[in-house]
Amino acid sequence: MRMKNNKLYQKFMADDAGGQFLRYAFVGVLNTIVGYGTYWLCLRFGLHYAIASLAGQILGTANSYVWNKFFTFRSKTATAKKSLAEMVRFCSVYAAQYGANVGLIALFVHGIGLSEEWAGLIAMVLCTVISYVGHKFWSFKK
Repeated sequence: MRMKNNKLYQKFMADDAGGQFLRYAFVGVLNTIVGYGTYWLCLRFGLHYAIASLAGQILGTANSYVWNKFFTFRSKTATAKKSLAEMVRFCSVYAAQYGANVGLIALFVHGIGLSEEWAGLIAMVLCTVISYVGHKFWSFKK
């Protein structure tokens, strides 16, 4: 069976909101591996969760920008100036997400008593909503 004839593939690659969200979820899995993997490794090396989160955020943001710009939202900014503005908006969304992420981790660790690993995982899931809405309606708005 050819991949292009597969209904799931067609839905995944569609330019509608459903296809876009499926691609965002796929990129999210990749970002989880990069971002949370970095966070977890930094914790293993003894770094504070705020520093570990920052390292994961930086690597995850770079990975996310490339995948989301060209694959998820299929942005076609033509000029360097427009592309730079798009990147600034993209990084601004992730800066807000980082603040929410660290705040949630602190709440879960110090308020509820979760481990830093579980707190980081739960916060990441919650912050995914923040980034999707920000990127869809601000970073890569058409």
